[in-house]
Amino acid sequence: MLKIVNRNTEYNIEGLPKWMSTLLYARGIKSRKEADAFLSPDLNQLYDPYLLSDMNKAVSIINNAKKLNKRIVIYGDYDVDGICASVILHETLRTMGIATIIYIPDRFDEGYGLNEEAVTKLSKEADILISVDCGITSVKEVELAKKLGMQVVITDHHTLPNKLPAADAIISQLIGDYPFKSLCGAALAWKLSAALKGMDYALAQIDLCALATVADMVPLLGENRVIVSYGLKQIERTKREGLIALKTVSGIAEGGEVSSEQVAYYMAPRLNASGRLSSAKLAVELLMEKNPGRAFNLAGELDRLNSLRRQEENNVLSEAKNMLKSFDSYSYRSIVVVGENWNSGVLGLVAGKIAEFYNYPTVVLSIDGENCVGSARSAGDINLYEALNTCSDIFTRFGGHEKAAGLSINKGNIEAFIERFDKEVKKQLSTGDIIPQAYYDFELDLNHANLEMVESLYRLAPFGIGNPEPQFLSRDVNALYPRAVGADGKHLKLVLQQDSSMVDAIAFNKGDKINSLRGNMDALYTLDINQYMGKTTVQCKVKHIISGDDIFTKDMFAQQEILLQDLMLCLSNSSNRVSVPYKSEAPKISGIRGTLLFCRTYETATRISKLYPDMDRLIFDVKDVRLYNSILYSSGLGGIKSRYKTVYLCDGILHPKEANVIKGIIPEVNVIALERTQEMSELLRSISVSIEELREGYISAKQLGTLDNLSWNSTKKKVCLYILDELKLISLFGDTTAFSMLPMKKCNPMDSKLFNYLSKEV
Repeated sequence: MLKIVNRNTEYNIEGLPKWMSTLLYARGIKSRKEADAFLSPDLNQLYDPYLLSDMNKAVSIINNAKKLNKRIVIYGDYDVDGICASVILHETLRTMGIATIIYIPDRFDEGYGLNEEAVTKLSKEADILISVDCGITSVKEVELAKKLGMQVVITDHHTLPNKLPAADAIISQLIGDYPFKSLCGAALAWKLSAALKGMDYALAQIDLCALATVADMVPLLGENRVIVSYGLKQIERTKREGLIALKTVSGIAEGGEVSSEQVAYYMAPRLNASGRLSSAKLAVELLMEKNPGRAFNLAGELDRLNSLRRQEENNVLSEAKNMLKSFDSYSYRSIVVVGENWNSGVLGLVAGKIAEFYNYPTVVLSIDGENCVGSARSAGDINLYEALNTCSDIFTRFGGHEKAAGLSINKGNIEAFIERFDKEVKKQLSTGDIIPQAYYDFELDLNHANLEMVESLYRLAPFGIGNPEPQFLSRDVNALYPRAVGADGKHLKLVLQQDSSMVDAIAFNKGDKINSLRGNMDALYTLDINQYMGKTTVQCKVKHIISGDDIFTKDMFAQQEILLQDLMLCLSNSSNRVSVPYKSEAPKISGIRGTLLFCRTYETATRISKLYPDMDRLIFDVKDVRLYNSILYSSGLGGIKSRYKTVYLCDGILHPKEANVIKGIIPEVNVIALERTQEMSELLRSISVSIEELREGYISAKQLGTLDNLSWNSTKKKVCLYILDELKLISLFGDTTAFSMLPMKKCNPMDSKLFNYLSKEV
């Protein structure tokens, strides 16, 4: 189930096209002055660093450290934001002549944030501790540092806890009246750098600030838009040997344009890989390296670690998905999956993918002895931090924001956490469920998808959180020449056709949809420019394909074959008959999960689709453990592979044992039959044989060794052979229709279960 929502309200801004005005309005822009500022980001749009809380105090502490030759330790984090923040501040302090070291905790041995053992050790090596991208929740650790004689400056962009640490200075955009609330950790370090050395100096570091801003998925609006716009240009022409090498191993051409997408999907994962699988010190070394050869070697090692990270992530994701095959998505609105000794470095990535697929806030925990570490990702509009914060009394460590969080918990508290967390998620849901939604900005005819339009859209770049690429909806398109591409056929290459217009398209991670691209569909996509062999063309990057009513196509042969297959399953079922309640009319269905409408005929599937236009339309089988209400056609009973609460037999009941077969797949399911349709009766008649036809079939089998001479449909011929086999007049070879004749004997056709049943039903 996917709800397609237009996220825009039409709006007019003087001097701009309506489509541009509408897109800008969706980003909070209402006037021409604001529009000009958005479309032309400028350094003058940045706020004074001294507007940040305690900036004066922090600058005073650092300047005093220079005068008194005090030593400073920068306590960072192992993600891109923490790494870049550490390097930015380290460069600044070293330039000031202050003895400075960087300390990045080990993800596996220490976990996120300050810890008492590290603080105790560092108190012997430094006089001042400055945290970057962490520390806002470290009340005990800051208290310890102060007792050990250290001054403490915290720079942290994360959600404020109820109690702040007693640091000498806390720089946070969330404290006080700072005008922009969405800076990342590296941006706070960069602001501190600008306060210490001036903006001219800080501009040389804006590349690292932009890299972190994109990687940390903060909204690319306001100051962040300015930082990333200027930072991407600086990355393009960077003189940093580390970034040059990183771009090379990421497949980004030196001197070419660099997009926020390339930073997010190619550069950032390689930097993150060191902290996920090894030590983040490797990434820190790369960004600080001045020797080209050494930088390239470090970047190559990060590239290798990133490949290992992908393997590790896929392994954990595969295990987690196997565990979720029995997940009760009907009762729960959140997912907590627990594994033994999973790599904590990939838990957040796995949580993100599970949350994206299931559309449930997800926590992935790894058990190590009696302790568990975990990462969480949100879904929909759920405020993850609020939901988790209600469980903080059973966490040994916890921090994050509304979309992502990290935590530690004792193994014995997991069951209580699962129930409490789910209860809090449900409290936030006004509808009782999280309805998956996909957003578009405009409906677009494909004939308007041209280079001029795409180039106009690029004025809105850089794209990211808060400023997504504009998405378009084209209705009634056909998918031409679909083919699976990429590793294991993971992606889908195709051409979208609408009337006489055709546009190349790529659908990432949609390779499994290749067999369901039938008839007219609606396509949701972004537009991009593709350059290949010197040719520049428009390309649709398809996000969602929404099947139309004509995904169901009439295939009499398939209907007959499936009917016979299921009938044989029912006839061979030896369990006690399960009674099936009947309904005389289409049911009223509440909620979005748990109900499957099973249709055997094209006419019924089409009719049911019109009655329930918001339901998913499925063909062949259903494996979706999310249990969205669905209509299933062109599938046998064996295609029902998900644990639905209720299955409606929309063409009526085929056989009294039909419910037994379904319950053999889903023991707890309720099976309800509607009245048998005329189409179902006709389908049964089309495969039935009379006594006279049975004789005719036997004679052909005996004289010709085949039934090919008979003008019956192939399923009816198969029925005849099955009956003759049951009566032991022929012997079928396995599951084929090949046979050998047995000695002639007198027999009663009614001794065949298949003949007996069909003769009574037709």
